[in-house]
Amino acid sequence: MARKMARDPMVVTKEAVLDTPDNAATPRPNRLLPERTRSELLYTPTSSDKASTSIGDGRDRDVFSDTSSMSKRSGRSSPTKREAAMRSANELRLQRISLDELAALLSVERATISLVEDLSAIRQKIGILPGELKTLFESQKKIADPLNDAMFASSSNTSEKDLEYQHRRLLRICKSTVDCNNPARPVHEAEWNDKVHSSILELALNESDSDASESLVFRNVTDARIAIPFRDRSALLRDNMVDYGIFLAPPAASSLEDQIFSFINSSRSFTQLNALESFEVDRPLAIAIETKRSRGGDANAPSQLANFARAHYRLCRYLFPASKQNIGSSGGSGTEPQSSGPVKPTGSALMLPLIEVHGPSWRINFAVLDVDRDLVSSDLAMGSTDQMSDCYVLLQSLRRLAKWADSECVAWWTGRLQGIGQG
Repeated sequence: MARKMARDPMVVTKEAVLDTPDNAATPRPNRLLPERTRSELLYTPTSSDKASTSIGDGRDRDVFSDTSSMSKRSGRSSPTKREAAMRSANELRLQRISLDELAALLSVERATISLVEDLSAIRQKIGILPGELKTLFESQKKIADPLNDAMFASSSNTSEKDLEYQHRRLLRICKSTVDCNNPARPVHEAEWNDKVHSSILELALNESDSDASESLVFRNVTDARIAIPFRDRSALLRDNMVDYGIFLAPPAASSLEDQIFSFINSSRSFTQLNALESFEVDRPLAIAIETKRSRGGDANAPSQLANFARAHYRLCRYLFPASKQNIGSSGGSGTEPQSSGPVKPTGSALMLPLIEVHGPSWRINFAVLDVDRDLVSSDLAMGSTDQMSDCYVLLQSLRRLAKWADSECVAWWTGRLQGIGQG
């Protein structure tokens, strides 16, 4: 019998290479999924395990808590599945419509149509730049951001000193956008929010000469949650949140402030005016904003915003049950058969602007409660933060939207809360 030759331990055969796992040669930590046995990976928690995996606020913790980054990207949170679930929901079913169809709704006020028209006009960049700073703009001109005389306004009601301060702020926002948008050094969404999105919102809302700066506030609501009564029953749609909310914050002694004070004092069990859990409970939501990085997660924003609008409408139907026909666009309570012809509602439709931010680009669409449907319009560009002229477009668009909210949203909530007091 032939003797087997002793294998040289220093010789690596082809079979040895194929049989050796990759991480044996170069050990690397797996940050997404630590090593586990097959039985652990295939294990499905039972109902008896829920008690041992609950956390303080009553939510169920993922058994594999350190794989949360993977579970967030699983099929359960697929935007396609969420969209399909909202389109087939039993209540507040989602229906997407065009801006022309939105304008044709009987209950959409002329002020809202004017808002859409103005936002479209601002995009043309006619008269959006302060003429007082024309020399400064020309000295800072870039090949990717051309200028022409039509872009400059003839005059402004703002002092040149304030215009120069605003210009420096916008230059900083543009520079931060370039830094955050560098594909070689990508940053997290939180840095976009901190350096870019919060800065432009602050400049548009808090540092404006308009009355809206006194009656609107924006808040980062990333860590907030939808209150339990207004969550969807489907686990797929239960906890969709957004990044920012712009809320009505009426000044003291205003009509809306008086109505809010009366509502809270007269209510024995329910004292909140937005759908969030224990967050700015005395301030109605006016605008919702969802932000995403340029690369990754883009498809999630439309479904998140549409579903968040559904939670907002649950709150409003709860607050105004006796006049539900006054907050929908078609009239009627939604349980009675509608007539064949169009019905003029007794009140204006409840409109919620939804803003999608993808890296530097901002777009807006509008959600409308139509009896028991969540109608969401196609979107419209608002501007961006990667070029100076586009940054001025965005600034003007946000201020025009704030002016609309200060007028139309305040009037809507004042009328409805006054109706509760009279009821």
